[in-house]
Order: sequence, then structure tokens, then C-alpha cells
Amino acid sequence: MDIRQLAIFVSIANRGTFTAAGKALYISQPTVSAQMAALEKELGAALFERQSRGIALTPAGRILKRFAEDILMLKDQAIAAVGQYKHDISGSVRVVASTVPADYILPGLVSRFLQAYPGVFVGLSRADSATVWDAVQNYEAELGVAGAMRDDPLVESFPIGRDELVLIAPPTGEYSRWEDPVPLEVVLQAPMLCREPGSGTQEAFEDALRALGVNPDSISARAQLGSVEAIKSAVAQGGGVGVVSDLAVQREAAAHTIRVLRIEGLDLVRSFHLITHGKRVLSPSAQAFRDFAVSSFSH
Repeated sequence: MDIRQLAIFVSIANRGTFTAAGKALYISQPTVSAQMAALEKELGAALFERQSRGIALTPAGRILKRFAEDILMLKDQAIAAVGQYKHDISGSVRVVASTVPADYILPGLVSRFLQAYPGVFVGLSRADSATVWDAVQNYEAELGVAGAMRDDPLVESFPIGRDELVLIAPPTGEYSRWEDPVPLEVVLQAPMLCREPGSGTQEAFEDALRALGVNPDSISARAQLGSVEAIKSAVAQGGGVGVVSDLAVQREAAAHTIRVLRIEGLDLVRSFHLITHGKRVLSPSAQAFRDFAVSSFSH
């Protein structure tokens, strides 16, 4: 039994399938299967029950999960404790961020951090807000950055930036005659290009509607697209309107390829938060990145 096997086992237990665990840990499904077969053989007990909708833990598996989580946490604590005696911080840190901070906020921060800590490698990956939270809660990433928040007392959060959601529309046809801000009833009747479930942008827009007593189902949704770039491209070609971060459309606004508008009566300013698991002791490189990010955005 080794640390890698335990990390794979905990990821399977949290995500419910070998395939999902492999994707989260960036290893192949055959490797996941082989590692778990070796672990079950060594322990002499079945750890998983195959079900139609995924995998459940056996009684032996539930017992191992408790110990495995403690072992992984102790490993992190040991690395952090020893790291305090290093003169120079080195190593790697994995950061999972939702689309807007990953594309428009964190690249500049990462660049400055790398200059301050030349011995650290930063792995920045992009996912929707729900996946970011899952990665931190399931011990798969030390640090996450997302706009959407969850009520989890075990997760610590630190504000590191903000943006405003705006309405984007084609610069031609009826849209060219819209006044800014656009009345909400006009927006609700327009063909809306939406983000996927789990998107922090979509969630923030729908929360703002609910705050005014408006059911999000009243949106005239015509398509669901999986990225900001896809929505911008479809809008520019006349496919409808969309709601995106103002950080994502500065170039298009300057070039007048897309109209950038506000929606009357909606408060669409939001904050982005860096999140960490409260029970996890961060590695020295992750601690340095967290402190650097919080300090950079507090000024």
C-alpha cells in the first residue's frame, strides 16, 4: 500500500467512478483499475461494489476511507512541517479556477508570483465553479478560485477580485437600437445563449433574477454553450444575447464587434474567492501562492 494508491482510492470514493477519478488525477482509467486491484489484493478485501450508476464502497472500503483521508492529511502536514526549514520555497502547486479568473485574473498574478518564487511550478487548470469546489473539497487540489460560493464550514475563502456581469448583443439589427441599460422585460424576451449548469456566471445571473422575484425559467433560452468564447462568437454572428463577465469582452467592446450593455435593475457585481480546505495543511508552495494572491488583491 502506498500514498498514490490511497489518493486514487479516496478520489474514486468521492467521485463515484474510476473514470472520473482518473480524469481528476490526470491518470488513465486502466492505471486506476490496476492500482485498485493491487490494493484490494494486498488488503485481502473488496473495497468497491459495482452498481448501475457507478461505484459504492463496501463496509471495508468505508473503513479504509476514514484512515486514508487521515493518512493523506498527515502526509501534507509532514511536507509542510519539513518545508518550514527550507531556505528557498520550491515545488509545485495546483490551482483550479473557474473560467473568468483562470483566463482574465490569474495569469497576471501567476506571472508576478513566478518572478517572486522562481523555484515553484504553478499548474493552473480551468473548470466550472462546481468542479472547482469539488476538487478542493475532495482534496484533489490545494487551491481553487471561483465566483460561485457554497455554504461549507470546512472551506476557507479569501476574496481576490471582482467583476461585473454584462449583457452582450450583436451590434446590428434591433439590438443596435437598444438603450443602455436595457429593461429587464426586453432581455427576458430576447433569445438568450446560456452557460452550462455549474457555471458561476450562469448561477450569479439567475441569483440576481431571483433577488428581484423573477423565475430564471422565464429566460428565453435558445442555446447552452460551454465557454465564454463560444457565447461571444455566437452573439457576434447574430445568434442572440448572452450574459458574461465584463473582463471577457473588453477587446470586443473596443472593436465594436459586440454591444456591451447593462440590465436595468439587476445587481450583477460579484467577487471571486480563493478557497482552501480548512483541514488540509497546505504545502509551502501552496501557502506561498495563497498568501501572495491575498496580499496582491488586498491593496
